[in-house]
Amino acid sequence: MMKILSFATFIAFAILATASVAFYTLPFLVLAIYLAMSIITFITYALDKSAAINGRWRTKESTLHVFALAGGWPGALLAQQTLRHKSSKQAFINVLWITVIVNLGGFIWLHSADGSSFLNSYLHTTNIKFIHLVTDISLPDFVQIWLWKINYYFK
Repeated sequence: MMKILSFATFIAFAILATASVAFYTLPFLVLAIYLAMSIITFITYALDKSAAINGRWRTKESTLHVFALAGGWPGALLAQQTLRHKSSKQAFINVLWITVIVNLGGFIWLHSADGSSFLNSYLHTTNIKFIHLVTDISLPDFVQIWLWKINYYFK
């Protein structure tokens, strides 16, 4: 039952988020943030699963929840069901679903007049800062850091 609910929520959100961007009700950046955070969260779950299997240092549950709350909940749901990680601990699952509900509430609010106004003013003021941040980060350095982490956990 939980697996069906997780996949249904994931698929419904993916369709709604894509449609929101396609019909210009949300900027692409919102979808990109959800996608990036989902990938990062999925990788973090995979690394934690590997650490659990190999008796290594584990990622704190609070860190996994923060990633989910920051927009990575689709990746968390997908990782939980496909990797079978953190899928039997009911307290963890309850908090994860609270992050899903909070995120969906925020996503719906972004479609309102107030949410749209907030998003547009926020994007306008931070757009230049974000562009400078992205140009200052070297992509090979970022990739190298993640490859090092993956290599460390999957030895």
